[in-house]
Amino acid sequence: MPKASTAASSRARSVAFCGIAVALLAVSAWITVPIGPVPFTLQTFAEVLVLAALKPREAISASAIYLLAGAIGLPFFSGMRGGIGVIMGPTGGFLWGFLVAGIVFVGLRGLVNKKQRLVVDYVLAFVFLVIVYLFGWLQLMLVNGLAPEAAFAVGVAPFVLVDAVKIAAAVPVARAVARAL
Repeated sequence: MPKASTAASSRARSVAFCGIAVALLAVSAWITVPIGPVPFTLQTFAEVLVLAALKPREAISASAIYLLAGAIGLPFFSGMRGGIGVIMGPTGGFLWGFLVAGIVFVGLRGLVNKKQRLVVDYVLAFVFLVIVYLFGWLQLMLVNGLAPEAAFAVGVAPFVLVDAVKIAAAVPVARAVARAL
């Protein structure tokens, strides 16, 4: 196959993977269990899956496109909502946190030996989660005028165990997807 065709094919695959990842992120947000100001979703699972399965540029592009598409009003966020109001609202910090934490995840992951990836992926997934919680907690606290303890109680504490389970499932699924790609 000529070099130009190979490059075009590689770009087409990359665009397709990003598109599928954006769709996965949107659908994962639609699977929602409302329990208060912050609902349970499958976004943590999907984000870790995308970050650990795709190339770094594809994973970050997918997260950024997801946020931009939701910000312009596509119903990509929990409860099939969209718009800048969601990003600037009480739970928007979790959305921003996904992108920032994703950048940290892929950046640190690129520094380690591929033979150590399983352990590293789990550690980075938990670092990812802490960053997401931090952004979400801060914005929930600021937008709703909550005390730090109250924001933690409604925006972080109820999710720790469930998110740990999602991460425990996402890492092996991501490894299988990465091998298949």
